[in-house]
Amino acid sequence: MKGMEKQLGALIRTKRLEKNFSQQGLCKGICTISYLSKIEQGQGNPSHEIIVALLRQLGIEQFYQEDFLLQAQKNIQQVYDTFFREGPIEHEELALPWQQEYTQQILQSVFFLDGLLFLCLHCTGQEHTPNQYTEELEKHLELLNERQKAIFFSLTYRGEAAVAQFPCGCIFFWEGTNQCMKGKYAQAIGTLDKAFDYAARECNPV
Repeated sequence: MKGMEKQLGALIRTKRLEKNFSQQGLCKGICTISYLSKIEQGQGNPSHEIIVALLRQLGIEQFYQEDFLLQAQKNIQQVYDTFFREGPIEHEELALPWQQEYTQQILQSVFFLDGLLFLCLHCTGQEHTPNQYTEELEKHLELLNERQKAIFFSLTYRGEAAVAQFPCGCIFFWEGTNQCMKGKYAQAIGTLDKAFDYAARECNPV
């Protein structure tokens, strides 16, 4: 899908390394090593045929179907809209609105980074939180867009970086809440003031 080059590159690189393929081994008969490297970095403009061939080599076929991707795109946008409207208070319900099987399909599609981010949201605050999702996203940090980075930085307690990436009421509120929990009350008041100011503007755009 157009505009999904970075997520696609992250998916191909991650699955290639999981299967212990070298770049040469994966792209043999499909494209050059230098071109595969560009694809993995989210660059270039690979044809549909090259992408399908690479994904098939990695054992990923069924989740490159156009109807699946269009529906997944709508579902993912709904999650982001809900998050930025309601915040992370009910993150367990927010992060995985679909069955586990569907989430695994997302992780084998061009929405790979979104899937990892939602799993991070789902695990945040649980007693035995697996950290493989945050570790995996950290590897692809340069490929995340501003919205994804803001959520990820908030999840990993980098509030200043989060609000710098995507200043909005929800992100400021999350950071202000974290500051309160750490006992930084004076700082939290200023941050929460900004949260309410942004929220008021978002509810009443000029």
